Amino acid sequence: MATKIPQTMTGSSVFIEGVGFLGTSKEIELPKIEFETWESKSGLMVRKMDSGVLKAMTTKIVMEQYNDVYFSALGKRWKKNVGIYAKQNIAPNNIPIVATFRGSISSMQMPKMELAKEVNITIELNTWFYKFEIEGNEKLLIDLENMILQIDGEDKYADIRANVL
Repeated sequence: MATKIPQTMTGSSVFIEGVGFLGTSKEIELPKIEFETWESKSGLMVRKMDSGVLKAMTTKIVMEQYNDVYFSALGKRWKKNVGIYAKQNIAPNNIPIVATFRGSISSMQMPKMELAKEVNITIELNTWFYKFEIEGNEKLLIDLENMILQIDGEDKYADIRANVL
């Protein structure tokens, strides 16, 4: 069995729909995929049961420069979803990672005005659409508006959608 080599992010760029290159990012916190559960008490045991319902998702992006587009995107939160693409390069084999998000900006934290410190602007997005690709292969697709949950190509909500739509 071969030893697995740890991977490192060696580059990250962020793009916004309709605008193009937004800037570089040193940190992107991808949405946590978590399901609602409840406790079932029956017989002599208590166990957690999976509801299949996704909890709300949030994406956090730390940008390294000021950009007018941040304010434009923040202003659109009541009218239109913002579409953001994050592209990363993972070493040692230069594996391309692409994450796509749509949602509304819930917060924007401006940096502290501090001499000789890097600019870090943190944007948080209430995420309703999330797609994650590794080397062009779609590994995860969550589209809450259309009730789609695909994990590694299998649509987990297909039967539910067929029953309710």
